[in-house]
Order: sequence, then structure tokens, then C-alpha cells
Amino acid sequence: MRWVVAGAAVICATVLAFSFHYRRTNHPGTPALDSRQSNAAPSVGLVEKRDGKLPSAGSATGTGKMSHASATKNMAALLNDSKDLRAFAMDAISRPEAGGVTYAAYAANLCLVARTAVLPTITDWTAEDLPRADLEDPQNFAIRNASYKRIKAACQSFSDYESGGERDIQLIAQAKAQGDALEKVALQVKSAIASNDISRRKSALAAVLNNGDPLLVSNQLGRLLLEKTPRGLAYWIDGKQVPVTNSAVLQTALLVLPCQLGLVCDERSPEVLAPCLNSGKCYANRIELAMANLPDDTQRAMLTSTLASLESAVRARRIERFFP
Repeated sequence: MRWVVAGAAVICATVLAFSFHYRRTNHPGTPALDSRQSNAAPSVGLVEKRDGKLPSAGSATGTGKMSHASATKNMAALLNDSKDLRAFAMDAISRPEAGGVTYAAYAANLCLVARTAVLPTITDWTAEDLPRADLEDPQNFAIRNASYKRIKAACQSFSDYESGGERDIQLIAQAKAQGDALEKVALQVKSAIASNDISRRKSALAAVLNNGDPLLVSNQLGRLLLEKTPRGLAYWIDGKQVPVTNSAVLQTALLVLPCQLGLVCDERSPEVLAPCLNSGKCYANRIELAMANLPDDTQRAMLTSTLASLESAVRARRIERFFP
């Protein structure tokens, strides 16, 4: 397999600068979910207890059991299918063995960042429609407004408290205490990176690939491959280190790879939502956005090839396609 990288590729700043609020220094955090909300359905099990602790696994739905449909789908598929991200989070948090606590955090933060994208235009989710500029093309406004209505429906049931970024430490502690599967691997990755030991990085990569979850890949693969060298930061690819300055297309491919693996990448993704709401530049998903913002067909072909190579290596769990 030939990895394709390119120097000085002009990628959309929204894609390259994507530092989604969910990704923290050590681990993605989230506000804890609670029932202090005004215009939302009552919380079922995700209310904050009086001792300040969240419900443990098995108590979030009262029975600890999910519907048959939920039980037969992975967390990424359930998230993709969800029309109400708070309802998804309430369900997910009872499944730490499937990474549900991590996914609950991700859903809450999707809505936190979505609300931030909306805030320059309106103050909260109460508005029925986006304001329309006097000279704005009616079709352009209709596209923006439809996107707003869809993200509003997905996110408006979260309270300000739940999606305000105030409760990160508690949910991280809960994920650890309940043995959240994705949190366990995230901690292994963190330890491997800190060790500066290539064998430990390889072991951590094996754990990520063996799990295969697209959110885990999104959060951890790039971190594992990126290493500081005497010549600056570089990515491990095919047993060689490729300087960051020579890997613009590779970086973009790493950002959109989780889309190919099943992670939600439609207009609920912050980097897709923001340009749609604010300028009417709407795309179906992160891959389409990335392709549209490459300068020419040559760069787009390189991204297609690099993305296919990454996906093949991840699905086949081929560690040698990364580390020596």
C-alpha cells in the first residue's frame, strides 16, 4: 500500500483547525447530564443524585436494560440513528461495557459546540427560525434554516447545565469507575504516549484497532501516530516518520477516517454545521466538506487514496502499516 502525503495543501481552515471541544488534553470530557432543565422531558435516571454522583451502570434506565434494537447495534450506529441526542446519551450511559459513558459525553459536546455555532446568530434554541438578512437569497436562507431546525431538534432537550462544559471531571471519574470500555483504551494510549516507548505505542495501537470503535479511532489514532522527533513533529506511517509539514492530506484523511468507519459526520458535526448556519455553505458530511475545500482534483485524488489506505489498514488491524 502506498501512502499519499502532500506538502502545503490548502485545506479548509475549519477542517484542519478542528479541535472539537470534546477532545481534552488527556481525555475527552463532558458535562454530566441532569434534570435541571425547563423545556425538556423529565430525566430518566440521568438526574444528579443528592450526593453529587451520577447513577451507576445499570441504573440509567431503571432496569439497566436497553431495547432489543439498542442491544443489537453498536454505539456509533445508535448515535447516527438518533434524532434526540439527549435521549441517546441517557440510553448510552447505562452501557459502559460498550463505551456508552464516552459516547454520552460525545453527544453532549456535539450539542455544546452546535449551540456555540448558533450563538453568533441567536441566543438560544428558543427561536423558531434563524434571522434572515435583508438581501439574503431566499434559497440560501431556506438551506441554513433547515439545518438549524434539524440541529435544534437533536439538541434542544439538553439543559444549559448539561451542555455547559461544567461537569467534565465527574463524568471522566464515572467512566473510570464503571469500567467504560473506551476510557480504558484511552488511558492505555495516554500512558503509552507518556512513556516514549515505541513498543507501548504499538500495544496501545493494537488495543485501538482490536476495539475498532470509530469514536475511539477518532480520538486516539492520530495521537498515537504523532511523535516529537529531533526534526519536529512527525507521523508514523509504513514504519517511517513523515514530518507534519509534509502531511497536510494525511492529516485531513485522519480527521475524516472515522466517517468511513461509522461515526456521525453529517451536519451534526461542528465543522459541517458552522459554515452552513453562518454562510449557507452546506455539505452532506465532513468528507464532502474536505473534498470541496481542496484546491484541485490532484489533491482530491490524493485524499481519496490516502483515506482508502487508512481505512484498509484500520479495518485489517495492520499495525505494520503504521509502526515499524
